[in-house]
Amino acid sequence: MGKSYQSSGESGQATNSFKWVLEKYDTTNFSSLASVELAYIFFSEGNYEEAGKMIDGTIEKYPKDQKVAELKYLKGMLFLAKGDTLSGYDQFDEVINTFVGDQFADKSYIMKGQIELKNRRYENAVKAFIAVSMRREDVIGAEAQYLLGTAYYEKGDYKDAITAFVRVESVFGEFADWLAKSYLKLADSYVKLKDNKKAISILEKLIEGHPDDDYGKEASKKLKEIKKKKK
Repeated sequence: MGKSYQSSGESGQATNSFKWVLEKYDTTNFSSLASVELAYIFFSEGNYEEAGKMIDGTIEKYPKDQKVAELKYLKGMLFLAKGDTLSGYDQFDEVINTFVGDQFADKSYIMKGQIELKNRRYENAVKAFIAVSMRREDVIGAEAQYLLGTAYYEKGDYKDAITAFVRVESVFGEFADWLAKSYLKLADSYVKLKDNKKAISILEKLIEGHPDDDYGKEASKKLKEIKKKKK
């Protein structure tokens, strides 16, 4: 029931529903599931104090639960949201080292890589994104592969960026959002190498596949800029 309220945007009803589960099924695994959902609701509402209490309380109560990796990942996100990057970085490190192979360890690796990228520690960022993108073929891997291309691009290694963005298409093509984002950056990379012909081809392909959404609009804008410079 809580999930249904969440999907319909009724966070208040969802909160009450999950709290009811906590009271009714306190000694079952439903309790930890409800706790995770409540933590996400508090987090999304900016109620970081309650989110933190829910995360820490659940981990303390169910230290061996299968949801602990997710909760500790969310705790890292909570640190970042509060502006405590160092604690967030350390928290993601803990998840990576404690839950090897878990999806939230890889999501933590991605977040750690993004912190490195933001601080222009490109080699560390590249290492993180490669580690995840080479062992996953799901949406987490797709994000890591896109960010790998972004890291190369921001570093100025445009040829490596192109290789990385092309791999999004060849390995992760089913994930439309990451593919579209990659096409946009792929076009930018070609422009940096003064290969406007390939950039135009990529943008036209993106516009054809996304005629009415923001990706298509952004591609059209970039295409006009390239053609304007050619005149």
